[in-house]
Amino acid sequence: MVAAKRLVLAIERMVDPNVHYRACIFDISGIVFVDVDARAYFESGTDFGGQVMGVALLSESFIGSNIGNLFLEMNADRDYPVRFFESAMSVEHWLRKNLKQARSSDNGRRHVA
Repeated sequence: MVAAKRLVLAIERMVDPNVHYRACIFDISGIVFVDVDARAYFESGTDFGGQVMGVALLSESFIGSNIGNLFLEMNADRDYPVRFFESAMSVEHWLRKNLKQARSSDNGRRHVA
């Protein structure tokens, strides 16, 4: 779980704190294992700033696809949408749509990342 926390904190350092709506893309193509504590930490959304509008899991590998789909099945109850994709273009389209909806819901007053 230490690596999971480091990843989230690194992402938070890169994003402007004034950005309210957030969307993430995680390429899990090289992942072969996710421990229970890390999975629970990612699912909880702890340490994420702003409002998460969507998390996209991307993998072009067979094992990454299995891990992504397993994660979705085991963590079906979330405060934000998480989807698995095999195409970067599909990811971008889905996240842009979610962020556009979020921005239009508050008349574009908040920043998006």
